[in-house]
Amino acid sequence: LPQRDPAGLVNDLQITEVEAILVELLSTSVAAGFARLEHEKAAVEARVLFEQFFTPELSRQLEAQPDLLLGKDTDVSLLFCDIRRFSEVSEQLGARLTIDWIQDVMETLSSCVSEYHGVLVDTLGDQLIGMWGAPVEREDHAELACRAAIAMVEQLPALNRRWLNALDRPMDLGIGI
Repeated sequence: LPQRDPAGLVNDLQITEVEAILVELLSTSVAAGFARLEHEKAAVEARVLFEQFFTPELSRQLEAQPDLLLGKDTDVSLLFCDIRRFSEVSEQLGARLTIDWIQDVMETLSSCVSEYHGVLVDTLGDQLIGMWGAPVEREDHAELACRAAIAMVEQLPALNRRWLNALDRPMDLGIGI
């Protein structure tokens, strides 16, 4: 066996089989640790991205089963919603107040989609599209879409009360499923 000096240095540059195995074990452990950290980082990034568009529950499902995002033929229900007289109202409110108003309205309407287990497909200006039945298939997708639409209509009085001072008349929604 090689002799070591008091500082722990090997006098002859030979490495024993046990030392080689130990170095290999340590390097494998470090590599596995780095791989795990990279995997966890990617999972967190995916979760953050999913949660921008999906409910936390659906985000967890997509993280566990990413193949749910693959295209497939299935029955779905789509809900389309827009604010009636949006252009007219936005001209009346001006840019700053329109942004505040539309954020409030879209957050409220989007929460109705989430509350009934829908996926917010898109919002564009005063329009919102929600979907049920994909990426996770549900037998009750049509009923949930209808319940979300009813919830949106039920939110109108509260929205109109919040914006009573800014709007010249109550706002209304157009909803199609």
